[in-house]
Amino acid sequence: MNRKQLIQLHGATCRNWTWSWSFINQAKRTVIFGAWDKDTSGSRAMILDEAWIRSSAGRKTRGYPEAREYLRLVEEEGY
Repeated sequence: MNRKQLIQLHGATCRNWTWSWSFINQAKRTVIFGAWDKDTSGSRAMILDEAWIRSSAGRKTRGYPEAREYLRLVEEEGY
């Protein structure tokens, strides 16, 4: 099973399957965040860092604003 199939299995989607690292299921009010192995320690994982606003090439990343919006839904709307 690939990443897209796994996310869709949970009824979630994203803005773009190429660059998104956060996913949302509006019906269940659920947010799923991807986590990279290098940013994971035990059962804890970094899901967002302000350093990710820009890529290593200095360009704004497209996934960051999407992830911030989904975090806002968790913080303010009980997702």
